[in-house]
Amino acid sequence: MKRFLSRLLKVCFVFFLCLLLIQYRNYFIQLGNDVRPRQCPVCKTKSVSTGHEKLEVEYNRPRKTSAVVIFTIKRSGSSFLGELFNQYPHIFYLFEPLSAFWEYPSQASRRKKALFDMARCNFTDISDMYRKANNETGNNDIDAKCGSENLCFAHRSRFLARDTDLCDGGKCRGPYDPLVLSEICRRSLFPAMKIIFEPFLKSFQHLMEDPHLNVKVIHLVRDPRAVIQSRKFLSALYHPEKTYVIQDESRRICQRHLQNLKFANCVQTFCDSNATFWKEKYLRLRYEDVSLRPLDAAKAVYDFVGLNFEPGVKTWIKKNTENSPKNSNPFSTSRNSSEAMSRWRKHLKFEEMLEIQEECKEVMKILNYREILNPEQALDESFEAWRR
Repeated sequence: MKRFLSRLLKVCFVFFLCLLLIQYRNYFIQLGNDVRPRQCPVCKTKSVSTGHEKLEVEYNRPRKTSAVVIFTIKRSGSSFLGELFNQYPHIFYLFEPLSAFWEYPSQASRRKKALFDMARCNFTDISDMYRKANNETGNNDIDAKCGSENLCFAHRSRFLARDTDLCDGGKCRGPYDPLVLSEICRRSLFPAMKIIFEPFLKSFQHLMEDPHLNVKVIHLVRDPRAVIQSRKFLSALYHPEKTYVIQDESRRICQRHLQNLKFANCVQTFCDSNATFWKEKYLRLRYEDVSLRPLDAAKAVYDFVGLNFEPGVKTWIKKNTENSPKNSNPFSTSRNSSEAMSRWRKHLKFEEMLEIQEECKEVMKILNYREILNPEQALDESFEAWRR
């Protein structure tokens, strides 16, 4: 009996030891999978039926960028900055994908969900959200075609146009299947979105603090005097019957600016427990710095999101910023950068400058813009209205 019990104990011990070894083996395999960089869809070696070429991705970078958001307001020069991503061969660029929701408070929850879904390359619900937004707000969808194409300004995405499943010789066939859009997005390095219809930087907090995402936010700002001048011009062009009230518009824009700048300062100085999630995920750029040194700005942007500087992008920048002829299209990305930077000084009256400066005094101080004190100073090109 004792011999039997002894053998039984030995068998149980061996069995227990085997279970323990199997458990440890599975643990180390899982640990290796967690540490190993995640394979991205575009890195698969098998060929796909699209026009996108195969891509080798470096895995030695810290956490791969999962999405990029260019956050700004209308007439801040964001179209040019967006083109830095649109010109990049392997990035799915989304031009103003929140157009259907505009800035209406009633659409805030949809904007939030749309941003979260698109950052994860999930377009399955976006067409339904677009249609509901258009029905509720009565938006004119003729230009953006958010509802009819299932993606706002789909024609502006070069990445989408290169996909031979959808397009033939640059002619694309919409409306686009949301499942197909999701798959195409996953073939890219990451989606990059230019956002002008989300008013508040804090609205991106759920993206920045999601541990499963690595979203980078580029906050583009511009001299409020230039923004107001550009908006005034468009208002006169498209709505000549309406009076553009500079003081009211300046107050509205700069109050929002101030709120966003204070929030940005908070997350950069870690003023609350969640702010650490924003470390190395937030970059603020001034339009004037981008205009004066577009190549340097492009390199800084690419370094920030972890991209190499493609030769084709460099060629495009030089072609579209250096000595470009005067362009009458207010939405063009091709223009003389230095001329565009100072245009407001010629087209705003001195009294209008004073109104803007009064409403935007605090914002201008934070962003290092200098006040114009007299009409002579406004026309004196040697006087720089911003500090480098």
